[in-house]
Amino acid sequence: MNWFEANPRKARWLVALLCILLLEGLTRLLVGAGLLAYRTYPTSRVPQYWASIDPVVGVWRYPNATLVQKERCSTVTYRSNSAGARDPERLQRSTAERRFVVLGDSFIEGYGLDAEDRVTNLLEARTGVEFLNFATSGGFGTIQEWLLYTSKVQGYDHTDVLLFILPANDFEDNDPQEFPAKSYRPFLRPQGEGYEVYYTVPWERRVRDERRLSTVIKNTIDNHLYLANVLRWATSELKGGVKAGTKEQRLALNGSDYDRHSPADFRVMTYALDQLVRAAGERRVFMVTIPTENDFAAARRGETSRLVGEMTAFAARYPNVRYRDLLPDFLDDAGTSGQSFTDYLLECDNHWGKLGNKLVAERLESWFFAGDQSAVVTPRSGPAHESAQSIP
Repeated sequence: MNWFEANPRKARWLVALLCILLLEGLTRLLVGAGLLAYRTYPTSRVPQYWASIDPVVGVWRYPNATLVQKERCSTVTYRSNSAGARDPERLQRSTAERRFVVLGDSFIEGYGLDAEDRVTNLLEARTGVEFLNFATSGGFGTIQEWLLYTSKVQGYDHTDVLLFILPANDFEDNDPQEFPAKSYRPFLRPQGEGYEVYYTVPWERRVRDERRLSTVIKNTIDNHLYLANVLRWATSELKGGVKAGTKEQRLALNGSDYDRHSPADFRVMTYALDQLVRAAGERRVFMVTIPTENDFAAARRGETSRLVGEMTAFAARYPNVRYRDLLPDFLDDAGTSGQSFTDYLLECDNHWGKLGNKLVAERLESWFFAGDQSAVVTPRSGPAHESAQSIP
């Protein structure tokens, strides 16, 4: 009788361990070859980069922080400056003839990309004009962008404001029903003929974003055991996957993301935009809408969007505001180059990849620096313009 026959229970455990080790080794080889996805999970008790740390806008970055993030198809290092922006250190005072400040969400922050490949860095390299990037991830909506502008950004000398709007989630980001009750975020509620800013919880009672010890332990294990890491990724993919229909059927069913808002949603957004324009004073304000694959597919089917008309009418109320929808730019370039919309995105994520950022930078450069873009001191008065405090 050999050892395996004499110790059947131990033998089963040994065989199981050897199988796990073999699978772990194979998984590491496949990850190293890029055939399987691997991502790192945070192991600190509190977030080290994005967190609910700002009493005005809620989520923001710690100043002078660094985060290395391994996602399914990329490894990216994020760094913030002393103001908490993912940007080089910037002087507040400037005598430059033109200087942009930029507001937006994860698309414009450059989520999943090295900073030099995102649209603002490309524009700065192409033109020599500074584009101060204050965009951030974290479910950042137009209310927060307006408040960020007045609380942090306005103190930097600038001639132009560039605001990116993602209709797919910016209306949701302005809606308190879309977030847990204890999330610390600014929202708007009706007051008289206008709106007032409020927070769902006091600053002192906000959720501190602290991770449970069990989560930290699990993340640590998953970071070191590749087999567990890949299984966690695969489970997440299955949960988030589409269960029925082809991709084309799903896109047709979903329709455009541009028009999934109510009139009340649009009034809330335009109130925030109106306040931002007023705070900008004489400066030029450029507003840009970002399309998704749903919007691209809907446009290819000949569907039109009411949002573009609504935003065009809003911008027309102010002589210093310009509006551009990026959807025609993607449609035009795809028609010329034969690209599909996913070619403009990251390989395994719905944010812009290098090609998408390059296209947007090229189109916006000609828009910003062609023709007369002079600003007028104040918005027009009269019936076409409503007071910021009297928007119904």
